[in-house]
Amino acid sequence: MSGEAPVKWLALSLVAVILMLQYRLWLSDDGVREVARLSEAVERQKAENDELVARNQQMVAEVAERVLGTTNTQFVYNLAGNTQITAIGVGAHRAHLTVPSGLRGPIPCQTCHLVPTQVDDPGHIDSLPPAEVNDSLSWDRATRTCGTTNCHVASRPVWTARGGVFCGSCHGIPPADAPHTPTMTLTSCATCHSQSVDAFGAILLTTGPGGTTSKHMNGVVDVP
Repeated sequence: MSGEAPVKWLALSLVAVILMLQYRLWLSDDGVREVARLSEAVERQKAENDELVARNQQMVAEVAERVLGTTNTQFVYNLAGNTQITAIGVGAHRAHLTVPSGLRGPIPCQTCHLVPTQVDDPGHIDSLPPAEVNDSLSWDRATRTCGTTNCHVASRPVWTARGGVFCGSCHGIPPADAPHTPTMTLTSCATCHSQSVDAFGAILLTTGPGGTTSKHMNGVVDVP
């Protein structure tokens, strides 16, 4: 009988240890139940994030639709809700995005700005307004013109003014440099620039899956 007591206490001790381990496993702060709760919380947060991403994408689509003027509006809005071209946040955005003059295809946003793919991308909302303009354009906010852009050559139209860009405003008709001569007209252009203009001097625009493009005003001189 004396030998049974230690065995009994040993068994009771093992049961106690097992119960303690079971308690920690199922009921403690880092147990299975808590892990399951945290997993459910993570899944809920993921679902909320997915919903927010979808909502943001919808907002981006709506903003792009508004900026491009493809639905009920033909205006661009700045952060203050202004639609006047004289507001620097509005300016010639629509003229660049839709190019109603027909002098070339639409100008992508990334030509002038760093375009984010996510809200927290570098260069998006990590600095105060105004929006940054690509350094290669030598944007001058004081004069509201671009200094080195190959689109307008030396004409430097003002961003917040109308009527600064038309056929001949960038290089003259004909251009003043050789081999052009003063007697040349628009119908002479296609002789050397057949990828940019047709025989009547109209700008050639090509419609494709990526949008309308043109060899005119693309920074490359179209010559044979």
